[in-house]
Amino acid sequence: MIHDYWMHRQDDQFVQSFLPGIQTVLWWFIDKIDPQTGLLQSKVPHWNFVDWATSWKLGVAPESDSLGSAVTSLQFAAALQSAAELMEQYGKTEVAKEYETICRNLKRAVYEKCWDAERGLLRDYIGSETFSQHANIMGILTDAIPERDQQAVFERIVEDPSITQTTFYYKFYLIRALKKVGLADRYTQMLEPWQRMIDMGSKKGQTYSVCRKYIVKRHSLSTPFPAKKRIIFPFPVFYGASFCVSIGLERMKCDTA
Repeated sequence: MIHDYWMHRQDDQFVQSFLPGIQTVLWWFIDKIDPQTGLLQSKVPHWNFVDWATSWKLGVAPESDSLGSAVTSLQFAAALQSAAELMEQYGKTEVAKEYETICRNLKRAVYEKCWDAERGLLRDYIGSETFSQHANIMGILTDAIPERDQQAVFERIVEDPSITQTTFYYKFYLIRALKKVGLADRYTQMLEPWQRMIDMGSKKGQTYSVCRKYIVKRHSLSTPFPAKKRIIFPFPVFYGASFCVSIGLERMKCDTA
């Protein structure tokens, strides 16, 4: 989030005040890298939420008792990439180089040990029989998957319903991957889940998360015009955070549920 803010605001003193905290958090995770696999270890403490995928317990990506998750490892790699940019910007060159090295090693380990050549996809963890959109999305966004293969991988994850699908929350990253692989012309096709929100019981632009067949209301955006005149875009208010924004013909009134 600090990196997102930095991209859009010239507020150096504020951003720099967070650098020590960023370093502390990242070193806590660096200490959790398994030296045997090169991925984050299995059962990293606390709640390792990824997405409310229906086949995942409490939104946590699959892993074994001894082998950690590919997607959480790649999300950590993405965090290191962002942090390295910040450290470089504010004169912490050696820290930036260290983060870049750890990031490269994570991505290499995930690709070498989780890539299934027959399926042309990343597994959820080493030796896993399961695959997900999530791991492969992060493989694309971090370039853990070679650029030459990224468009083909994207095509597979959107066409194969047998792999674990993203929910509304993680579709933000799915759409980022869509753009990255050069298929942004398909954006309107990707809006189909949002077009079904009314049928799911949504009113006044409410955002819902589907978890284990339950629909959980997150927040609402109410507008002074009928729902049929509203267009829902899954774009962030701040880059990197997933929200739905209602665009209307008149002034929009926002409230929280």
